Amino acid sequence: MSFIPESPALLMKQDSPKSMVSEALCFFFNRTASAESQRELLMEREDNDGSRFSVAYPKDPAVLRPLLIALILAGTQQARGTNVILFYMNEIFYSASQSIEPSIQVIIVVAVQVVFTFVTALLIDLGRRVLLLVSSTISLIGMLLLIASYVLQGQKSPALDHLSWLPAISLSIFVAGFSFGLGPVP
Repeated sequence: MSFIPESPALLMKQDSPKSMVSEALCFFFNRTASAESQRELLMEREDNDGSRFSVAYPKDPAVLRPLLIALILAGTQQARGTNVILFYMNEIFYSASQSIEPSIQVIIVVAVQVVFTFVTALLIDLGRRVLLLVSSTISLIGMLLLIASYVLQGQKSPALDHLSWLPAISLSIFVAGFSFGLGPVP
C-alpha cells in the first residue's frame, strides 16, 4: 500500500505542498478536469473550515449524546454474553447429550444466524428501535428456554427425554433474536 498516495483531504490538513495534493487528486481522479475541480473544492473547504479536532470536541453536547448511546449499545452487546455462547456452542450441545451430533446443531444455528442477519439488512429501514426491541424479546425467550433445559437436566427430569431438542431450538431462537437486531443494528 506504500505506492498509493495519501488522500487529498489529509494532505490539505497537513499543509502539504499543493503539488502533492494535485498529484494525489490526479491519482484518484485521473488527469481530468474533475481533479482540478476537486482541488478547488478542497482548497475552498480548507479556507472556510478552520476547525480542527480538539480534546474539547467530545464534550460538545451534539457529539457527547450520540457517543454515549453508541458506547452503551456496544457495552450492552458485550454484556449479553453472546460471544461466549457462540464460542462454546459445541460444548453446550455436547453437555445437553442429545441424539443429534453437536457439530450438526452448530451448523444449523449458524445458518439461522446468517438468515436472520440477511433479514435484518432488508428490514433496517423500518426503524432501529423496533428491531432492537423485537430482537431483545426474541433473545430473552431463547435464553429462558435454554435455562429451562439446564434446570430440567439438573433435576434429571423425565420430561427432558421428550425435550432433547430444546437446547438446539433455544439457542437457535437466541441467535435468531441476536442476529435480528442486537448484533447488526448497533
